[in-house]
Amino acid sequence: MSDATFDPNAVTAAYLSAIAPARKAGQEGFNSVERFARLQYAVVGDCLESGLAQRGAAFTAKTPTDLMASQSTLTQQLAEKLRARACRSSSS
Repeated sequence: MSDATFDPNAVTAAYLSAIAPARKAGQEGFNSVERFARLQYAVVGDCLESGLAQRGAAFTAKTPTDLMASQSTLTQQLAEKLRARACRSSSS
């Protein structure tokens, strides 16, 4: 028989080194989900702002032509915001 004594620090160190890759993968996965959630929150905010601006344009337009022009401008602005946000999120 061996005379090795039980060392709880060695067992803990071995356990931590064994699960370190899984812990790192879990943390990276959580960070990815968090980034995605923040992106979705920002996109929803942009859409809400655009919707409110379009509602305001509908109430202030004098003619259908004015309404279509302002809605077109607001839609282009939203598209630019979303395009820029998508480029930023794909590069990070």
